[in-house]
Amino acid sequence: MPNFDVVIFDWSGTLVHDPSHEERLTLSFEKLGRINVHGIDGVCESVRRWEKDPEVVAAQVGSDTSASRYYEAESLYFQRAGLDQELAEVLRHADEWPETGQCIPMHLERSEI
Repeated sequence: MPNFDVVIFDWSGTLVHDPSHEERLTLSFEKLGRINVHGIDGVCESVRRWEKDPEVVAAQVGSDTSASRYYEAESLYFQRAGLDQELAEVLRHADEWPETGQCIPMHLERSEI
């Protein structure tokens, strides 16, 4: 039987609402006290464009297996997208906020094993 050092449960988009780039960035700007009514679309466009970059995609492979890999992958992604360090740091923690982890209402049936 294999040994595991850690198990990470990532239910974004399955049991938990997975916020859009717009939602995450809007909340990040709000947490920083920044008003960016006109610039949010450009930032979202840049984030969307760079999420498909081959180096960013390669860095994200296995990034959910350790905190340091996740940090490195997200740092590369946000740097390429042109986010400043302060915004990138806040955005990196977006999944930890109660407002981004709302459970999706659904009926779950108990199955027999």
